[in-house]
Amino acid sequence: MRTVGVTQETGTTVTFQPDPQLFRTGIDAGALQAYADAATALYPGLSVTVDIV
Repeated sequence: MRTVGVTQETGTTVTFQPDPQLFRTGIDAGALQAYADAATALYPGLSVTVDIV
Protein backbone atom coordinates (compact mmCIF):
# COMPACT_ATOMS: atom_id res chain seq x y z
CA MET A 1 0.00 0.00 0.00
CA ARG A 2 1.07 3.54 -0.54
CA THR A 3 -0.16 6.93 0.58
CA VAL A 4 -1.51 8.94 -2.33
CA GLY A 5 -2.82 11.95 -0.44
CA VAL A 6 -4.39 13.29 2.74
CA THR A 7 -8.14 13.67 3.23
CA GLN A 8 -10.71 14.30 5.93
CA GLU A 9 -13.06 11.70 4.41
CA THR A 10 -13.41 8.19 5.79
CA GLY A 11 -13.67 4.85 4.05
CA THR A 12 -11.64 2.47 1.98
CA THR A 13 -11.11 2.32 -1.77
CA VAL A 14 -9.91 -0.83 -3.47
CA THR A 15 -8.76 -0.81 -7.08
CA PHE A 16 -8.40 -4.22 -8.69
CA GLN A 17 -6.67 -4.72 -11.99
CA PRO A 18 -6.89 -8.41 -12.91
CA ASP A 19 -3.94 -10.15 -14.47
CA PRO A 20 -5.09 -11.01 -18.02
CA GLN A 21 -3.18 -14.29 -17.86
CA LEU A 22 -5.26 -15.39 -14.86
CA PHE A 23 -8.59 -13.77 -15.85
CA ARG A 24 -8.71 -14.61 -19.53
CA THR A 25 -12.50 -14.35 -19.78
CA GLY A 26 -12.70 -11.04 -17.96
CA ILE A 27 -14.71 -10.03 -14.92
CA ASP A 28 -18.44 -10.77 -14.68
CA ALA A 29 -19.74 -7.30 -13.78
CA GLY A 30 -23.22 -8.66 -13.03
CA ALA A 31 -21.92 -11.19 -10.52
CA LEU A 32 -19.71 -8.58 -8.90
CA GLN A 33 -22.64 -6.16 -8.60
CA ALA A 34 -24.85 -8.91 -7.14
CA TYR A 35 -22.22 -9.62 -4.49
CA ALA A 36 -21.97 -5.90 -3.67
CA ASP A 37 -25.77 -5.65 -3.40
CA ALA A 38 -25.89 -8.65 -1.05
CA ALA A 39 -23.16 -7.16 1.15
CA THR A 40 -24.94 -3.80 1.42
CA ALA A 41 -28.20 -5.58 2.32
CA LEU A 42 -26.46 -7.40 5.17
CA TYR A 43 -24.62 -4.36 6.53
CA PRO A 44 -26.78 -1.23 6.86
CA GLY A 45 -24.75 1.90 6.26
CA LEU A 46 -22.27 0.13 3.98
CA SER A 47 -21.85 1.69 0.57
CA VAL A 48 -20.27 -0.28 -2.27
CA THR A 49 -19.70 1.16 -5.74
CA VAL A 50 -18.68 -1.11 -8.63
CA ASP A 51 -17.06 0.60 -11.61
CA ILE A 52 -15.98 -1.61 -14.49
CA VAL A 53 -13.82 0.24 -16.99
